[in-house]
Amino acid sequence: MAAVYAAILCGIVFAASGSAVAAIAGPSIFLLMIAGVEVSLAPVLGIAFIGLVAYVIFVVRAGLPVWLAVAVCLSVFIAYFGGSQGGGGGMVQFLMQNWKLSEADARQATFIFRKLVHINFYGLCALAWYLASLRKPFTTVGKALPFAFGATFCLAAFDETRQLFAENRTGTPVDVGIDMGGAILFLAIAYFVTRRPTNAERAA
Repeated sequence: MAAVYAAILCGIVFAASGSAVAAIAGPSIFLLMIAGVEVSLAPVLGIAFIGLVAYVIFVVRAGLPVWLAVAVCLSVFIAYFGGSQGGGGGMVQFLMQNWKLSEADARQATFIFRKLVHINFYGLCALAWYLASLRKPFTTVGKALPFAFGATFCLAAFDETRQLFAENRTGTPVDVGIDMGGAILFLAIAYFVTRRPTNAERAA
């Protein structure tokens, strides 16, 4: 499953950047992070994080869109937090012990907080893919919007599917819908900010 998404991510990065190096390196770091999380090996995770820093430096020095690096970083973070260690049990205990909430209230607060994080995270992811692809010559807003939406949907679908097999996680189609709700919100804002005014609007 991770390999399938890595292949998809490779195509997405290449479509957004036109760089074969960026397209191969990004998914490779993603797979390395997945491997480190699944076997709980700190050295592997460390190498993955170092690779991510090197990737960002490469993108900047190669003159590629900085938003491309942001989008790839977010995908790699999903590889880390999307596993069993990303569950909300720790936050529930923290709220119960430090804020003196009941278990029911702590779970409800954790639920709301995590869904808000999802909305903003996937919204930022969609925005990153949108702005990265918009930097390519001859790319229009009409092409960048569906590209960013599709790229974000692939990431959300992978994350929720992976959680079906992770301990203490529950991936559902509803969560994918929440994720994409954030993507639509951020893309709508980006559209109105970046679109070019029509001739009629200029005349007015």
